[in-house]
Amino acid sequence: MVGRIRVTHFGLGPIGAGVIRDLEGRGGFQLVAAVDVDPNKKGRDVAEMVGLPDPLGVQVTSSAEEALEVKSDVAVICTVSSLQAMMPLLEQVIDEGLRVVSTCEELVFPWLALPDLARYIDEKARKRDVQVLGVGVNPGYTMDYLPLVLSAPCRQVDRVEVYRIQDASRRRLPFQKKIGAGLSLEEYVRLRDEGKIKHAGLINSIQMVACGLGWNLDRVEEVIEPIEATHQVSSPQITVPIGHAAGTRQIGRGFVGNRECINMEMRMSIGEPDPRDTVIIVGEPDIESTIRGGLHGDVATTALVVNALPVISRARPGLVTMTEIPTLTYLAGMGGQA
Repeated sequence: MVGRIRVTHFGLGPIGAGVIRDLEGRGGFQLVAAVDVDPNKKGRDVAEMVGLPDPLGVQVTSSAEEALEVKSDVAVICTVSSLQAMMPLLEQVIDEGLRVVSTCEELVFPWLALPDLARYIDEKARKRDVQVLGVGVNPGYTMDYLPLVLSAPCRQVDRVEVYRIQDASRRRLPFQKKIGAGLSLEEYVRLRDEGKIKHAGLINSIQMVACGLGWNLDRVEEVIEPIEATHQVSSPQITVPIGHAAGTRQIGRGFVGNRECINMEMRMSIGEPDPRDTVIIVGEPDIESTIRGGLHGDVATTALVVNALPVISRARPGLVTMTEIPTLTYLAGMGGQA
């Protein structure tokens, strides 16, 4: 290992804080700057904000300009799900010549959903000779990258099914709110129709799988509906009465002609009885793989971000996806050079 990777970090919410804890636990990385818009965090040592016992000597700033004055190798951006909303910061970071790893769901595979924006980012990053990667447990791994990897021994693939079943009581409060847990069904429907209840990125996962398998989809459908509590369920933060929404069921389907070739279903609710991640490939041979208990979204996302940092520099410059970078593995002590 030749030197540590210098990291500028944006966003100190639950995921961002987890990334920093993982960085400090691994070695091989040096946090040089941290940015968060919360005024209560400004000027305080990052360690205090993320729950580490010893000061890191890096104070939180609310100014991206100030943070980018510090010499760095890569920016980690854990702020928003919307790529459009992240664009001003993303442009600023690329202009400074930093590689980017971000948990923005829409950045994982924007080539079909946001083609003009994707091309713009790709061209901008190429000109600055840097890489830009969106990654997370989902999208970015469980429902897209993993099915593609599992298809490698197939001589034919006819259909892909993915089921991600999550017991939301194990997840952070913002996640529970995002899936509508605890709401009346009427309030759930209102917020869903306003676009405030959904998992961002399911369509991106479908499109990533289709492109990885060489399928040109004619249409994609998505259904979002509440999971009604048939008995009272609770998490440490929320109690859900009978008849209220315990969470969300979200289904995405991809079609070639009239043939449904991709089916993805997410069930995310408090008290979900059989959490798991299952990938089914119908083809030759048929493949079925299940992770019992399911991957914990927060833990897996932070690990994926940290594991991407040492290898992203070996990808081509531009906007890249998980299929275009060297294979991610757990890297003890980081084990690589930026």
